Amino acid sequence: PEARKVTAAQKVDSNIDVQAAIIDAYNIPFVYMVHDRIDYLKHAIDSLRASDFPKSKVPLIISHDGHVLDVVSYVQSLKDEFKIIQLFHPYACFDHPNSFPGNDTSLNEGYRGDTYGHKRSEWATCARHHWNWMMSTVWKELPDVD
Repeated sequence: PEARKVTAAQKVDSNIDVQAAIIDAYNIPFVYMVHDRIDYLKHAIDSLRASDFPKSKVPLIISHDGHVLDVVSYVQSLKDEFKIIQLFHPYACFDHPNSFPGNDTSLNEGYRGDTYGHKRSEWATCARHHWNWMMSTVWKELPDVD
């Protein structure tokens, strides 16, 4: 038999079917890590609104890197529209700017840097710690997000 090429539209339809089946079966949450860039979060939410995202089925987990009033208020305003679960990173650099994992200068004392001589970066360390904490919390502490 002759092999047929799958068109781009068929690939998209197939992916949509798979995604819909996964969402229906497992209700896998969407997880967002947010800091103080509310405009980025608003664009992400607008994108979900413009799509066929199943708002009533799939939880949105918003993990805050600090108690940034505008961001917290905006997320609170979404609770009537989406299934929102809010998390707050306990060692957020926004809330603890002068201690680990934030700007703790003692961590660079005597440190020669990485392979390229770069000193420890507070923003990268903060993001890495928040990401690891967030994923651990979502998958270990919230196993059933229904």
